[in-house]
Amino acid sequence: MAGLNPTIERGPVRSAGSVSLNLPRVVMSWEDWLTFAVAVITFVAIGHSLEQANWVDGMPPFIPTVLAGLAIGMLTARTRLHALAIHPVGLLAGAVVVALVAQTYADGPTLADRLADFRVRMVEWFHVVRAGDISNDNLPFVTLVQGTTWLAAYLAAWCLFRWHNAWLALLPGGFILLTNISF
Repeated sequence: MAGLNPTIERGPVRSAGSVSLNLPRVVMSWEDWLTFAVAVITFVAIGHSLEQANWVDGMPPFIPTVLAGLAIGMLTARTRLHALAIHPVGLLAGAVVVALVAQTYADGPTLADRLADFRVRMVEWFHVVRAGDISNDNLPFVTLVQGTTWLAAYLAAWCLFRWHNAWLALLPGGFILLTNISF
């Protein structure tokens, strides 16, 4: 009776998903691409909601900001460096993205003129806030909203690809969406 069900010895079989395990962590498996696609769809919807709110006339688009936040967050999360070493790099890249997006709201015919106007207006706003006065300039508000949106996308990508926690990834975007809808 023992010989009726012989055990079958199989050689090593590689499935399509196991190939990505042998490659560097930057190369993503199909599950990572699917997760990234769902995050892109979610944050594009959040960016579109913010654009439809029309908080400030001529506000720069949010979709490039959220896409850059997700991409930078994914790349920093996939590196093997410690979080304290890679977050300053990611935040610096985010500051560049936010400045480049927010400068489109500044005045000037060229990029250099708009960046100079952006810097002057932000420094002036900082001095007004330190003095306890009120500023009527919309550029700091535009920069703040763009920066918050980028940071939410960055943190969501970090939660997805470093901590593998989709629920935490939904919190920043959900907070922005809830705030946008309630105001």
